[in-house]
Amino acid sequence: KLNIWLVGGGSLTQYFLENELLDELILFTAPLLLGKGIPLFNNLKNSVRTELTAHEAYGSGMMKSHYKILHS
Repeated sequence: KLNIWLVGGGSLTQYFLENELLDELILFTAPLLLGKGIPLFNNLKNSVRTELTAHEAYGSGMMKSHYKILHS
């Protein structure tokens, strides 16, 4: 098993999700709604089941959510 820290946009993350190459996902959510932008997950071929394993809120309103990917 190889551990890799993957930091990237939607296309890179989507590739790894669709090929079942991710075991966990850490998302940071900012308290700002954008009208336009690049989607994080765009047109995933299949649903990806996750389990929330941890979360943390920051004083700035930022939220960190840590998910385990549930492989079928």
